Amino acid sequence: MKPKDTVWHLGDVLFGRDTFEILGRLNGVKKLVMGNHDRYPTRLYLEHFNQVVGAAEMHGCILTHVPVHPSQFGRYKANIHGHLHSTKIDDARYINVSAECIGLAPMPLDDLLHNVELTGSALLRSES
Repeated sequence: MKPKDTVWHLGDVLFGRDTFEILGRLNGVKKLVMGNHDRYPTRLYLEHFNQVVGAAEMHGCILTHVPVHPSQFGRYKANIHGHLHSTKIDDARYINVSAECIGLAPMPLDDLLHNVELTGSALLRSES
C-alpha cells in the first residue's frame, strides 16, 4: 500500500479510546464508514480520517458496516460490508471484508471486484 492510496475502513475501526493513536500509524488517505462500535464523537475520528460517513457508493456498490437489506439491490450491484466477522451471507451480492475474511490486510478494490459474478454478469472493475 502506498501513502496516497485511499483506504476505506468499514466500521468498528478500534476498541477503546486509548487505541486512537494506532490510526495515525496507518498508511493511506483514510475514510471511515461508521460501525456499530464506533461510538466516540465524530470529531475524534476526523482527526485521523479524511471522511467519516454512514455509507458510501462506489462503482455501483454500496459500502456499509452492517449488510444492507436485500431490497437495496435494485439500486446497487453489490454490498461490500464488514460486521459479520468470518460469517458470509450465501448471496454473491454480499462481499464481506471483515478483517477475519481478508487476512487482516487491506484488499485492493480491483481485486475485490474482479471475477465477482452477479446474476450472470460481472461487476465493473474500478478504475485506478
